[in-house]
Order: sequence, then structure tokens, then C-alpha cells
Amino acid sequence: MKNKLFVSIFFGLLSTIVFSQTASVAGKVKISNGNSSDFINVKIKGTSMSASTDRNGEYTIKNLQNGNATLVVSAMGFETQEISVELKENETTIAHEVFLIEATNQLQSVEVTGRKKSSYKNDNTFSATKLEMRVIDVPQSISFVTKELIQDQQALRLKDVGKNVAGVNEFSTYDDIVIRGFRNNDSNGRLINGLRGVNSFWTSPLLVNIERVEYIKGPASAVFANSSPGGTINMITKKPLDETRQAIQFTTGSFNTFRTTADFTGAVNEDKSLLYRLNLGYENADTYRDQIGNKSIVIAPSVSFIPKEGTRFNADLVYTNLDTKLDRGRTIVQGTTDLFATPIGFNIAQPNDYLRSKTLALTLSFSQVINKYLTFNASYLKVRYDEELNEHGFNGYITPTLIAMYFNDRKTIQHGNNLSTYFSSKFNTGELEHQAVAGYDYINGEINQYQRDAENESGNVSNFDLSDPTYFIRPIETYDFTSTTNDISKYYTNGFYVQDLIKYKRLQLLLSLRQEFYTFPENASAGITDGKKTEKALLPKVGLTYSITDNINAYGTYATGFENQNAATVGNINAGGPFDPMTSNLFEIGSKGEFFNKKLFIGTAVYQITRNNILVSANDATNPDLLEQRGQERARGFEVEAVGKINNNLSINLSYAYNNAIITESVKGDINNQVGLTKENAPKHISGSWIKYSFNEGVIKGLGLAIGHSQVSKRETFVRTLQLPSYVVFNTAAYYKVDRFTIGLNFNNIFDKKYLVGGYNYQRNFTGAPSNFLVNVGYTF
Repeated sequence: MKNKLFVSIFFGLLSTIVFSQTASVAGKVKISNGNSSDFINVKIKGTSMSASTDRNGEYTIKNLQNGNATLVVSAMGFETQEISVELKENETTIAHEVFLIEATNQLQSVEVTGRKKSSYKNDNTFSATKLEMRVIDVPQSISFVTKELIQDQQALRLKDVGKNVAGVNEFSTYDDIVIRGFRNNDSNGRLINGLRGVNSFWTSPLLVNIERVEYIKGPASAVFANSSPGGTINMITKKPLDETRQAIQFTTGSFNTFRTTADFTGAVNEDKSLLYRLNLGYENADTYRDQIGNKSIVIAPSVSFIPKEGTRFNADLVYTNLDTKLDRGRTIVQGTTDLFATPIGFNIAQPNDYLRSKTLALTLSFSQVINKYLTFNASYLKVRYDEELNEHGFNGYITPTLIAMYFNDRKTIQHGNNLSTYFSSKFNTGELEHQAVAGYDYINGEINQYQRDAENESGNVSNFDLSDPTYFIRPIETYDFTSTTNDISKYYTNGFYVQDLIKYKRLQLLLSLRQEFYTFPENASAGITDGKKTEKALLPKVGLTYSITDNINAYGTYATGFENQNAATVGNINAGGPFDPMTSNLFEIGSKGEFFNKKLFIGTAVYQITRNNILVSANDATNPDLLEQRGQERARGFEVEAVGKINNNLSINLSYAYNNAIITESVKGDINNQVGLTKENAPKHISGSWIKYSFNEGVIKGLGLAIGHSQVSKRETFVRTLQLPSYVVFNTAAYYKVDRFTIGLNFNNIFDKKYLVGGYNYQRNFTGAPSNFLVNVGYTF
């Protein structure tokens, strides 16, 4: 009897709970410019019930209890609003339409929390000034590729997204690109969240945990120390959001490709003071290149802690594990002028070659508002990179089709540290508004490398026949290793800088000055045996922005840069010296605007970049190592980009660049007549497009179609008799989204164009991929 009574009471209570939660609420949210926006969070106050708006700004929350409730509507960068609603049984209450107002006072001094906006367009940036500014207010050209464009193109590596940026092309298939005619391939041109990382030259960085990639055009030394004159790439990692989002994706396609990625983020506690994000990635794929495959794992947790207003802390940890082979490019028959005399996948690597690397990077960021005038910011990045390499490679022609081979066995351990600290202050002097920055940076690095080499048949390394290629497990244990080295190279740099952004009515003036001290410690393996060597540089920067209208700005800038000479050159007695660092300067004018209710960004730039103090051979027959510092290179050009949305259906990313990069000074006598020659892999014309149309209504609601192209004109190589031909490659894609499920199909190089993305010479040139496809399935929950 008691059991029956208990069961009756239990099911009675259960039915009361279930049938009392039959109310729903629906509504629409618009942002301050009157447009709809997706991913705005709408929550029932005091409960865990919530929903996000769709691309039309609409939301629905179901299974609610009857009675009065309060809706909390929030989005990053906008003021939170609350509205009251009355929920009725078995009815859907239609809430009043909400207009969110932009909260300009919520700009961060250090990027701690993530970006909720879903668009090809990026509104704000920390790059170039270390202050969060609207992109159109920065007096320097900055291009960006957001995670939305990365996802739509199913791009996995940094080298895959450069085609979307004006003035960027590949030098090779390594982490080796060209920006405005200047080669960019090491830590001088790569940043992670504005800090100097450690990069492998041989493999392009993975984008699994990247929110956006920013290309700061021209030298950025005034803010980031030694930097490439063409530009600096800043990869911004995905930060935690204060709303719950989870997504998982599976990808397959050509070349036996298998990929999986996952992205989880949200608040840990009720007051949203502790946020988390976890990005995961796995890849197992072959390639169109013989003997080359890729296996990769990425694990990237991130935590943000905001205990009180004015205090922010973030920690990012990224672990990357790669297993591949070193692809040295394609070798062709000696003496031929046919660049496609061997297949585009042809490779001389052997089955037991490998390139295995592990990277562990920890970034800590902290921001503390001291008072209404002063904020302290600090960031620290620590990186460790481990690499193991076995490779067989080209060591010279014996006959036009028979080549000698070398074998290299190498182990590398690399460490990097970057500490950045600065104070930022907002204050007025009369009618002038100031945002001042004063800071100190410390960067150091160490490379410990062990390697041994064997070469040619004399070292038991058998030859390779281009006309009859053979691939087998090479007997490395029988090789006669003729040289063994263990090199340790170190450096560190200190930089002090001040900056003031002054605003007067429609004018903004940016003044910046940095003093850099770059030091090589005593290092016998690099030839520095008489104490440390120090290079120093004083680096000014001036920028001016004028607001023609509220959404159109014109700007001009002058910036300077420097690049250190490497330790081996500095320490080589036979080279001469001591040598000053390479220096560069930029003159640039341009315009930036936001159109179609700030959904579309259009930028133009005209520039001149000059790099000086390039070390070139002194052509001294008695001392082949002797160098002199007389070289100069100059690039002049213009760019135009359009990125964002025309309307809620049409998204675009369009770019064009003209660039004339030439050698303007060479060695005495210039016996090779280099003055006036175009720089290597510096095309005069580059263009790109990606146009996506989404159907938001009707029977095909959720369908999206995209098409794009990548075009690069002819390029020079290190061998002046070899020119790489121009190319145009077309890509397309289709998408379908229903509720939380998405599927995407990408076709790349749809006309199967044979082309070369870059190259050094006849023995080492780099082909582009043939026609291929990728299918992606994703679910958000």
C-alpha cells in the first residue's frame, strides 16, 4: 500500500513538472545599426535556459515554466539588456524586439575574452599599436582572415589562407611566404597573440585553434622589435566566450584525408568570472606529393579569469605533434626548360625518411586597471620545439637524369621566451585626447642542434635515377658519416618604447619611438669568441588618420624596422664587419571605410618600402667569405581589399595588389648587373576572391554557394634563366545548414591547373595541388 502511494505521488509530481513546463518565448534582436545579428545570447535570468539568435536575429526558448520571467540579452561589445515577459501555459510569448547598443567602453587592453561575431570582417585589432582600436582607425594597412573564412575554405595551415590577402604569395611550400615582395619565413615575421614564438621553417603552422590571422603590412619593429620589412603575421588564438558553444567537425576527401576538430567554450561558474575554451584537432592524410603524408595532433586549452571589473587574466596552452617528411620540392632533368618534365608529385624522398616535431607553447596574459587613467598589461610566452629529421636529398647532377644523394640525420631543440609589459593611460590635455603607452619587451631564444651527414656513393649513399626512380628502405646503418656537428646558438633582445595616440576632433596622430638592443652572447660555434656582440636600433613611427566621415578614414604613415644579422655572420672573422643590422622604412598613404551598415570593409593603400644594409659578396677572389654592406631593395605598389557582407545573403573577400620590388643597390662594380632586377618570387600582380551567397528563406533555406580564384603573375628565382609562369586557379564550394547540422563540399583547382607556387632553382621548385575535394560535416550543440 505504501509503495503504491509513493508511486502515485512520484508520477503525480513528475507530470506536474513536465506539463507545467510547456511555455515558450520567441523574439528578435537587432544591433544598433538596425541589422540582425547571429550568436547573440538570450537567457532566462536565474536559470540555465538560453538560446542564441540565428542569422536573422531570431531566437526561441522552449520548455519553460509559466509565470513572469526576465530575459537577459547580451553580446560581446554591446550593452546587456533585460526585458520582462509573461510566460503562459501552452503558448509562445512574443517578446518585444530588442536593439543592442554598441558599448565602446568595453574595449580590452589585452585580448582575454573571445570574439562572438561571425563574419569575414574583423572590426577591432590590437596589432600595430598594442591598443584595441577599430581597424579603420589604425594608420597602417592591416589585412585579416577570420575563422569564418578559414572554415568556409576548409583551410588547415597558415600557407593556405595567404591567397585571401592582397600582396601575399608563397615562396615555397614551407612556412615561407612573400609579403609585398619581401621574403617572410621565420620568427621575425610570426607572432602569436602579439608575442614572438618559435616556428619550424619546414612546416606551416596549423590553424585549429586560431581565431583570425592578421597581416600587418610594412615593418612593425616600433611595436614588435626585429621584423620583416614586408609585414608581420599575428596569429590570434581562440579565447573563451561567456556563453556555451560546442562544435565538432569531421572532414574527408582527396589524398585519403581524415580530419577531426572540436571546439568547446563557455562559463564555468554562474557569474561568468571563469571562462574556458578547448580546441582539439587531428589529421591523418596523404598528399599528392610522392612519399609525403601528414599526421598531426593539436590540443589547445584556454582559460580566462575575470574576478572583478578591471582585472583580467588569460592562460593559453597549445600542444602540437607533427609526423611527416621534409619535402624539398621537385627536381627536374638537368638542362631542360620544361618545368613540368617530371610529374607534379615527383619526389626523391625515401620511405624511411621522416620529420617529427613537437611544440609546446604557454601564453599568460594579465591586465589590471589601476585607476580611471592608468592600466597595467603583461604577457609572457614560453615555447619549446623538438624536431627529429632523417632525409635523403639532392646533392648534384652526375648526368642529366642521374643525381648524387646526401643523407642528413638531425635533432633540434629550440626554446623561446617573450615577456611584454606596458602601461597604458587615457587622459586629456585641453581639447586633446591621449592614449599613451610605455613599455618594455624582453625576447630570447636558444637553438641546440646536433646533426651528422653522409653523401654520395663514396659514403655508401646510392644515387637516384630521375628516369627510373626507385624507393626502398635505405640501409642507413651502412652509411659513412663524414661530418658530425653540435651547434648551440643563442640571442636575446631588450626593447624600450613609448607611444601616444592623440585625438583632436577628426584627427588622430600616432607617435611612437623604440630603442632596441639585440645581443649575441659569446658563442664559439658561431665564431663569437671575443665577448658578446650587440646590435642596436632607434625606431620611430608616425601615423596620421583623418575621419572624412563617420565611416571613412584617410591615413598616412612612416614606419621604420630592423632585422638582426645572424650569429654565424656576425662571428665570422673572414666576413669582415662588424655589420650594422638591416634597416627598413615604409611610406604609406591609404583609406579605410565601413559600408552597408558597417558590414563591409574596403581598404586601399599606396606604399614604398626600402630595405638597407643587405649583406652581399665583396667578390674578393682571395677571400670568398668577405662581405660588404652595400645592398638595397625597394618595393613600390598599391593594394585594394573588400571584406565582409553586402547584405545578409552575400559575403565577399576580394583583393588585388600591384607591386614592383627591385634591387636598387648591389656590390661595387655590379658585375652581375643586379641593379634594376626584380626580386625573387616577387610577382607584380596578385589577386584573389571568395564570394559566398547564402539562401536564408524559402524551400532552399540553409543552402550556400561559393566561388573564388587565386592569381599570381610570373616570378623570378635565384637562377635568372628560370622564371616561374603566372597562374590562375579557381575554387568552389557548397554548404547546407539545417538547425545545428552543417555539411560542406569544397572543390579546389576545379580546372586541374598545373602551376608552381614558388621555387628556388631547377632542382627545388614547388608545385601546387591538382584538383581535389573535401567534404565536411559539423554539428553544434
